Amino acid sequence: MATSEELQKASSFAWVIANNIINENGQLLEFEDHFFMIDPFNDNHPDIVVKKSAQIGWSVTEIVKAIHDCAAMGVNIIHTLPTQNVIKDFVIPKVNPIVYKNKCIKDLLANDSVSLKKFGDNFIYYRGSFVEREAISITADILINDEYDRSDQRILAIYQSRLQASKYKWIRRFSNPSIKGFGVDELYESSDQMHWFIKCKGCNKKQYLTFEDNIDMENREYICKYCKKILTVNERRLGKWIAKYPSRTHRRGYWINQLMCPWVDAGYIVDKSKDDPAFFANFVLGQAYTEAEILVDRSAIVRKCVPGYIPKEGVCMGVDNGIVKHWVLGTKEGIFAYGKTDDWGEIERLIVQYNAYCVIDQNPYPNKPRQLVEKHKGKVFVNSYVQDRKALGTIQFGEGKELGMVKSDRTKILDMVAAEITADNGLIHFSLTPTRLDEYIEHWQNIYRGTEVNTQGIKRGVWLTKENRADHFAHATVYWYIALQRTLKGDGRVISADRPNTIEYSPTVTNNTIPGMDVKKVIKDNQKKRRDWKR
Repeated sequence: MATSEELQKASSFAWVIANNIINENGQLLEFEDHFFMIDPFNDNHPDIVVKKSAQIGWSVTEIVKAIHDCAAMGVNIIHTLPTQNVIKDFVIPKVNPIVYKNKCIKDLLANDSVSLKKFGDNFIYYRGSFVEREAISITADILINDEYDRSDQRILAIYQSRLQASKYKWIRRFSNPSIKGFGVDELYESSDQMHWFIKCKGCNKKQYLTFEDNIDMENREYICKYCKKILTVNERRLGKWIAKYPSRTHRRGYWINQLMCPWVDAGYIVDKSKDDPAFFANFVLGQAYTEAEILVDRSAIVRKCVPGYIPKEGVCMGVDNGIVKHWVLGTKEGIFAYGKTDDWGEIERLIVQYNAYCVIDQNPYPNKPRQLVEKHKGKVFVNSYVQDRKALGTIQFGEGKELGMVKSDRTKILDMVAAEITADNGLIHFSLTPTRLDEYIEHWQNIYRGTEVNTQGIKRGVWLTKENRADHFAHATVYWYIALQRTLKGDGRVISADRPNTIEYSPTVTNNTIPGMDVKKVIKDNQKKRRDWKR
């Protein structure tokens, strides 16, 4: 049987309990109400992701676990945070009090500086995740990414490279999630997806708690999703972690939300559900959030795939400008090709081959697109994204000296194109098979619609790109759609393809100004409520 010393060396949880470790406020680290924390805290899987709500005490447990691992395992650790002043914001108010208020930790401290602490013979580096120079010239065995979603993903990749010489290469990433398909949400989706199952004593059925199934809004109570019995605090306190995908052994994923916390009253959850939906999802439910009405995901695009031959008449082309040019080709009947090239000559060859109307992004290299406008007058246009402050519409084609130029409201035109893709009766289809659209779909999944608050406190919609992700084919599609407007009939109707489920006309007109559309009137909610454990 292992001795107490051996157990404490092997288990961070046993070490904390044996030494009555307290947090930065002098409160005992207890696990009676944090029963769900024991397994994650004691888990030595080499790749752990935690998708969590706010105020569950995870940062404190990671501070303590890192100190234990550093001393007991003899490893060097990098702990990153999304702040430019990690000393002021984290080390001084949180780490230092834990070190000096716990004798067993203080006794391990061999050397102490503001951003580097030596426990035994090894070190913990506390670093920010916004400056590249902080990520170089140090190596480690374990990397801890605190608030992963709020960090610069490019800098985190540099930190991860600092593990290459280690035999461990362990990484622990945790955060309140942000948007779907990004950060901890993306990592969790690729993990074994651990869920905290509790048991109702009324019907003896096991379940994990969700807002939709386990909150009685009217009576402000936690209830069993099956028999509707009120769940006691103790029923919610005691549970067991079960993997949804146990065969995914490469990554361990935990999802922790405030419904699991015995000290959180159901009434609090009900009240918070009336707040901003993104805040409620991210910080209370521990879930990623993207407005469902304007989310262009794989399923939306796959639904619009109608493989087959498209006559190459009235071809339009959209080009996203860059060192590598991304292009999309299609007609009123749908998109039939997409690709990329570093050669402007290839772009011009495609324009000539298909006699295509073409819209090219003006930036970041405007000279060649302008030359093509002059060479192919009336066929090639250069687009500039603008914010339409005068409510003139979504697209404006220039006239006179501005001939060949087109301006589009970035948010409105992306709204419009997203609507045409995601709505069942939307005009955009694809004559390609889903397997041939993988990279195209990925680019669309890298952008999402959010909100932005200006200096006057006014919210407005804005399309954002997941950090350091490619979105070029999404914008090329927008430019193709703008080019398609040059094929409109004089009466303002879109030339409709002979396909089922298309609308006869759209709120776009051809008098040079194309007004925006009400996206929420066009798009149907395509999300389905989860019905079982493995939907």
